[in-house]
Amino acid sequence: MKRRDFLATGSLAVLAATPAVSSAASSINEHQVKLKRFPLEVLDTLRDYAAQALSDLAAKDATSARVYAAFEKFRKQVVGWTEVSEYAYLRARSAGKC
Repeated sequence: MKRRDFLATGSLAVLAATPAVSSAASSINEHQVKLKRFPLEVLDTLRDYAAQALSDLAAKDATSARVYAAFEKFRKQVVGWTEVSEYAYLRARSAGKC
């Protein structure tokens, strides 16, 4: 599978899960649950802890280090793609344009 095909497949998988999430959200609304976002400080702290945990695992052996390096490389590449694919779609959908 080519890289671009893999990325497109991943995007489709995320979008395919969207109706299931919407269904769960409407069920939550039936019970008048108020959803709140995590504060950015909490998300930043969780990201830092996760990065440290992954770094610690990568330091244990060469295989873990190679996997971690590949993961980080992919993560950095996909950030831009996510902005113009999933996030763009979700913003349009929220605005009622999809």
